[in-house]
Amino acid sequence: MKKIIVVAQFSAYVPDDMKVSQVQDLCETEIREEFSSFRISVTDYSNESESEPLFELDDVMCGTNSMVSIGGE
Repeated sequence: MKKIIVVAQFSAYVPDDMKVSQVQDLCETEIREEFSSFRISVTDYSNESESEPLFELDDVMCGTNSMVSIGGE
């Protein structure tokens, strides 16, 4: 089995004097409570017993800049 990582980006404009540390724990709590896991149904996959993978939240990070590099198959 291979591990697939899903990256979602949430953004908000905040006052210049607000620090990431002031919102980080609040964001982490909110995301963990609302998006702890989700399941998808892959309709064109031949093995029906494994066609609905469950994605579970591993980590939440907050910052002002980020770069994500996504690979292929």
